[in-house]
Order: sequence, then structure tokens, then C-alpha cells
Amino acid sequence: MDLPAPITRLAAIAAPLRAALTRWRGPIVAAALVLFLAGTVWSLLGLGLSLAELDLTALAVLTLGMGFVTLTYSAVSLSLLARTAGVRLGLVEAMRASARAQMAEALPLPGGAIVRAAALVGAGAPAGRSAALVIGTALLWIALAAVAAGIILLSSAPLAGWALLSVGALVALGALAHVARLGGIANAGWTLAHRLLGLGLAALRLWLAFAVVKAALPLAATFPYVLAAIAGSASSLVPGGLGVSEALGALMARAVQASPESAFLALAVNRVTQFLGTAILAPFLELRSARSSLPESR
Repeated sequence: MDLPAPITRLAAIAAPLRAALTRWRGPIVAAALVLFLAGTVWSLLGLGLSLAELDLTALAVLTLGMGFVTLTYSAVSLSLLARTAGVRLGLVEAMRASARAQMAEALPLPGGAIVRAAALVGAGAPAGRSAALVIGTALLWIALAAVAAGIILLSSAPLAGWALLSVGALVALGALAHVARLGGIANAGWTLAHRLLGLGLAALRLWLAFAVVKAALPLAATFPYVLAAIAGSASSLVPGGLGVSEALGALMARAVQASPESAFLALAVNRVTQFLGTAILAPFLELRSARSSLPESR
């Protein structure tokens, strides 16, 4: 099954730009990592905060507790994606694939999307259908985050708020129609509900990340930063969106008259703890896989 025509046309239009960016991948990655490290130091100095003053309880909950919740959520997402593709993927195997996908996002390429699509193909879904669903649900994820951020920004930055709200809503409707065409209206509805739940979990992660850096804010106020985190992660040339997400978060903070230093540092904490939590949990999943593949003794 080929990719839908609109996605194919967009890929063709973006191909020259992507080729040019690929040639400069090394310097881009280096610049992003320098931005991340320099921005983290700038944030700590600007806030007058030392590493010893971080909220270690919130840090532990964010790394381990929310790490497990996030990984389970991603596994359910992959299982739902498999169901939409017309195949079955068990929760444990989906957790294993999700852990691999999250670790693959540390690479300067769309590693997470590749691993998820490969898991669907391994479960028996056609390659084209798998890629189309991964792309469609990723667009839905970004679009819903844009809608949520736009609603929050309406009061402080109306122009940006309405732009994010309107564009996000249009893209979300298109992505939902795309998923419904491939997997049916019921699966599209479940996908929408699941992604909305995911936005809530992402907001909770950011709320905890701000608590780590001693910057309390209402849960709803984290949605602009949720968009920054998701949009940064979509940058396949930069490992895990490091530097990109944080810089976008600092810009969002200026738009809502908040502290850009707190936003940069909270997004850095969120990103690093997500990788760390997955790195801690992934070996247990792989160990279970290795044991189950051993031949039984006779």
C-alpha cells in the first residue's frame, strides 16, 4: 500500500530541503547540543539555582513513576496503532518496541518512527499502511498539542493563540480523517481519545519538571510547553529534540510573560528524565524477551 498522495507530495517538496539539512547534520547536531548545555548553565545561573537545590522527590517521581506511565501509554498507543492497521500486537511486546523507539529518538534521525513502523510490519501490517498510520498519528499528536497551546495563549498572545488553534484544528481534522480512512471511524475515535489522554500525561510530566526546578505553575499553563516538547522531538536531525524543545519553551515563556530560564530548564529536565526512565526500564523488558526465546530444557 502506497502512502497517501498528500503525504507523498509533501515528502517530494521537502526532499531537497531535507537533503541539504542532512549534509549539514553534524554541525546542526553539535550546535543543538552546545545550545542545550549553554542554555542549561544559563538557566541555572539566571535562577540562582544549584543542582543540589533541585526537588529530588519530584525528580524521582518524574524519572521512575512517570517513566513507567509514559512507557505504558506508548505501548497502548502502539497496540492501538496495530489494531488500526488490522493486526495484533501484545502489550508486553508493544512496551518493548516502545522502549526501543524512545531510545532510538536519541539518534539524529526519525528513529522512533522507524522502530514503531517496523514493529507494525513485524506484526504483519503492510509497510505502506504502517508508515502512513505512524505519520498520520504523529501529525494528530502535534496538531492537538497546538490546539491546547493555542487555547492557553489566547489571553496573553491572541494572534499566536488563534494561529495555533486554527491551524492545529485543521491539521487534526485532516489527520483524523486519514486515520479513519485507513482503519475505520471507531479506531480513529479511540486514537483521538488516547491522544487527548496523552496530552494530559504530557502536561503532568511538565508540571513535575517545573516542580523539580522550583517553579510552580498551574497544570493547564504547561500546555504551551507541551507543544514545545513535542515539536522539538519531531526534529529528526537533533537527538531527542535536545536544545530545540528547550529553546521553543523559552520562547513560549516570553509569550506568556513567564521565566524563560525556568521553561528552558524544565524542558531539559523533562527530556533527560524521559530518556533516563526508559534506559532504566528497557533492560528488564529485553531480559524478559531473552528468557522467553531460550529453548526449553528436555
